[in-house]
Amino acid sequence: MTTHEAADLLERFGAALRHTKNVPVRFNLTAHSPADELEADNRRRAQTLIRAMLTLGRVEKSGLDETFWAGVTPAEGFSVTVFANRRAVCRPVIVGVRTIPATEATLMPACPARQESIVEWQCDESLLAEEAV
Repeated sequence: MTTHEAADLLERFGAALRHTKNVPVRFNLTAHSPADELEADNRRRAQTLIRAMLTLGRVEKSGLDETFWAGVTPAEGFSVTVFANRRAVCRPVIVGVRTIPATEATLMPACPARQESIVEWQCDESLLAEEAV
């Protein structure tokens, strides 16, 4: 689906709502970028959606492992969230190693001590930067 197709669908949806009884509702619109897309395409899609979101208010960005998301709540009960692969906008850099101590068997099987990489995500440009808008 393209951004124009999505906008058309949302306009039709909005027009249909205008002709209904005015009742409280909750909406959470979400957009997901497939992880297997080319990084440039994924970044361009995320930038396009976040630019549109910025017109609704302050966009909050967060992430976990290889996924990041950005969201805006312009009104109570209405939010828009975009999820994307973090590799589309940043690159992982191993900055160290930490030791995870062994655990004894209790409710779960025992785990031996192990080394785990410490990864930081370095991004050339923020999707929320003024220049990106």
